[in-house]
Amino acid sequence: MNGHRKKFAVILAAGKGKRMKSEIPKVLHRLGGKALVDWVIDAVLPLELDGIVAVVGFKKDEVISHIREKYGDAVKFAHQPELLGTGDAVARALEFLPPAGDVFVLCGDVPLIRTQTLRKLFETHTTGGNSATILTARVPDPTGYGRIVRADDGSVLKIVEHKDATPGELAIDEINSGTYVFRIEDLAPALGKISNDNAQGEYYLTDVIGVFCESGRRVGAVSVEDYHEILGINSKEQLHQLEKFINSYQN
Repeated sequence: MNGHRKKFAVILAAGKGKRMKSEIPKVLHRLGGKALVDWVIDAVLPLELDGIVAVVGFKKDEVISHIREKYGDAVKFAHQPELLGTGDAVARALEFLPPAGDVFVLCGDVPLIRTQTLRKLFETHTTGGNSATILTARVPDPTGYGRIVRADDGSVLKIVEHKDATPGELAIDEINSGTYVFRIEDLAPALGKISNDNAQGEYYLTDVIGVFCESGRRVGAVSVEDYHEILGINSKEQLHQLEKFINSYQN
């Protein structure tokens, strides 16, 4: 049924990463000897995609140069001139995507995502006939992450960002990893319906999930077994922690 549908990946790589306290673009910081964004590209390359788009912004020329040097023409680039959030970033990538198909959306600073997890996410997405499928994880400390709010039947109601969460929502330990699969024909119109009326003044990709849920579209979720796989890098301390984690596996 889905054999004719094309499949893409969008990698969000526009951020400066203020908490890194560095002039190096966040996705070019190194883990285990390679740039964070390289880990993500290496994870999606085996998925037999019809295209990969990296959304670049801060010091875009450096990021583009690095990726082109390593991956040649395998990656196309969309430019996000102002960092107005993940929803705006994905909207910038739409011009590189067809009107219909499926698209992974991944963060360029989440290095340990595995190809086999992405395959499982895609399988759940297609077999469930979902408009969106979210990769989630249960974590010991969900501080700073968007929380997954589920209905009584286990379906996804919404994702609420940490800064906008109620005390009850802050108690939820299931978090959004920032990794998704979307049906492009449902994603594009939904992006046009989200607003930046929130604490950050940004367009959240997570609000697309709310648009889907309100309109009765099916949203699925797959939880990873090891939450390390979805950990994002926001500071040098987090980078050092993940370096220690991968070294413990290698030794």
